[in-house]
Amino acid sequence: QVANDLLQKWSDALKRFTKVFPKEYKKALLALKEKEKAVTEVPKVVEPEAPKPRARTGTLDMEDVGGKPVSVQNPEKKKGFHEYERKAMPYRDHKDRVLDWEEVYASQTKKSQQWHNWMQTQTARCMDCGTPTCHSPNQGGGGCPLGNRIPTWNQLVHEGEWKRALERLLDTNNFPEFTGTTCPAPCEEACVLGINEKPVAIKTTELAIIEYGFSKGWIKPQPPLSRTGRRVCIIGSGPAGLAAAQQLNRAGHLG
Repeated sequence: QVANDLLQKWSDALKRFTKVFPKEYKKALLALKEKEKAVTEVPKVVEPEAPKPRARTGTLDMEDVGGKPVSVQNPEKKKGFHEYERKAMPYRDHKDRVLDWEEVYASQTKKSQQWHNWMQTQTARCMDCGTPTCHSPNQGGGGCPLGNRIPTWNQLVHEGEWKRALERLLDTNNFPEFTGTTCPAPCEEACVLGINEKPVAIKTTELAIIEYGFSKGWIKPQPPLSRTGRRVCIIGSGPAGLAAAQQLNRAGHLG
């Protein structure tokens, strides 16, 4: 009945859908379009211009000289969005990735002090918005569909409260180890800082929290105290199906 109503009013229902488009895929399409454009265009002959005298600018800002730091010890949260540059978790080289089945991200197995400084600096860039548009879906297609409490666990990671950050992340996300790697991160598209700066590295922080939780042994099974005796069939083994199965199991049902 629900599917029938949806199809009958498809044009109206379509307006309520959230468009999710992976940033990496979008970047690849733009690069392909630029490459095709460069092949078809006829190169223009440009006459060399006479060199212009350099204007004296006086004192240069330190940010213009060396750029903003991406990792510092004891980063300041109050003006972090202004003082620090974004640095997300990098990808491993594609030539290495095709040779194995390991993670595509170049994450560190051992969390050094340098790694902690980096994560605390990146979470210091979160602006503590009065109305954070990152943690709930909006009509523009951005925002987290799961309602992750992003500013909360950003603050906890900045304070070094990793276990509490993990608890807040697991409140709304059954499998952050999935979304921290494969999610197209519409939260970053909706980040207020992204209006005139690079957005906060939310996806990197999410993956860092769950990886740190696994390394500390904090991720453990949560069997129900009692069983209802009822069985539920889950069709599909994607993230939604697995999340539904996990929630129903915790409620006492069997699969």
